[in-house]
Amino acid sequence: MQGINDNGSGSVALLELALNLRKYSFNNAVRFSWWAAEEHGLVGSYQYVSKLSNLELSKIALYLNFDMIGSLNAGHFVYDPDCTNAEVPADCPHAGVAHIRDTFQTYYSVSAGIPTQTEDNYGLSDHQSFLDAGIPAGYLSTGTGKLITPAQALLYVFLRYFIASLNLFQVGNYRRRGL
Repeated sequence: MQGINDNGSGSVALLELALNLRKYSFNNAVRFSWWAAEEHGLVGSYQYVSKLSNLELSKIALYLNFDMIGSLNAGHFVYDPDCTNAEVPADCPHAGVAHIRDTFQTYYSVSAGIPTQTEDNYGLSDHQSFLDAGIPAGYLSTGTGKLITPAQALLYVFLRYFIASLNLFQVGNYRRRGL
């Protein structure tokens, strides 16, 4: 199944986001990007960022990374760097990262009713290229290939199946079959 979640899921999400955003008008440009060779050292995103002038970099307000967001048996993770693995810890966290994290967590908890957890993932995906250039970045993931803990399984997987089973009993979704 490699490629479907990593990162077919993020690619499809970007396409859907682009289709939905065309209904709105913005004062600033919104760019959608797909990078090559992330697993080989973030080659595509580093190449892109390294070619930008200081003026072009200053025009980028933030970068949002949607990597591996389609796993069915995973959690909802939001990027929150503690920067313990950073080569230059003084550079971290970047301005704006906390605001992006808070916005994602508020949406999930308030609007969607979905619990989230934070994860560091420093340097593990294309958001790192932008962070290294001083651009605030946010990151969503449903898991990076590692097993979730029993507590996370209870929080995410059980909750998902519990909600799904409740939906069976909503009007119009359930018929009694001789019970």
